[in-house]
Parts: sequence; C-alpha cells; structure tokens
Amino acid sequence: MWCVECVANSQTVAGNPADLALIRMQSDGLKPLAERANYKGVFDALGRIARQEGVGALWSGAAPTVVRAMALNFGQLAFFSEAKVRLQNIEAMGPRGKTLAGELFLCFFVSLLVVVDCWCWWWR
Repeated sequence: MWCVECVANSQTVAGNPADLALIRMQSDGLKPLAERANYKGVFDALGRIARQEGVGALWSGAAPTVVRAMALNFGQLAFFSEAKVRLQNIEAMGPRGKTLAGELFLCFFVSLLVVVDCWCWWWR
C-alpha cells in the first residue's frame, strides 16, 4: 500500500505543472479581454508561468493535489481489494450478480470520495 501512495505522490507532483497550465488556460477565457494571457498552448503557458512567476510557481497548489491523489488511490485500492474478497466468498451469486454487486458498491464508494475530491479542489 505504501508503494502505491509513493507512486501516486510522485506522479501527482510530476504532473502538477501540466494541471496548472490546463487550469490557467481554461480560466483565461473567463477573464475580461484586457486581463487575458492568451496562451497559445500548453508549452506557451508553462514557459510564461515559469518566466513571469518563477519555476516554483509551476508547483503551486501541489499539496492539495497530492492529498487528493493519496485519498482517491488509497480509497479505491483498499475498497476494491475488500469488495473482491467478500464477493468471492458469496456462493449464492453467479458471476453476473457479483459483477452487479461490485458495481453498486463501487458507485456508492465513489460518491463518498467525490466529497474528498471537491474539498481538495475548493482548498486549492
């Protein structure tokens, strides 16, 4: 489990600049014309952010993104493993019933994780 969290953290930190560029490009269209950065693409956005705000600015907001990734990865992995073990022990259900039960459990759990996801985006 620890290895999964380390991988999730490293991938999240490595991908944060691209996520930041995506958010900046999406929000740029909502600004008044005089305040828009008018990014030409992802690389233009990354370069301008690094030049104007410093290279460290590419990782602004990384902490809540890492918390979000850890919570989602840990929750999904732990829940999937537990559901798999419990559903395999039920002999009265056929393969289709086990699949449907697993999907229902997963939908319920994902709805709980959405709260964590929304909180992390709000915090950011």
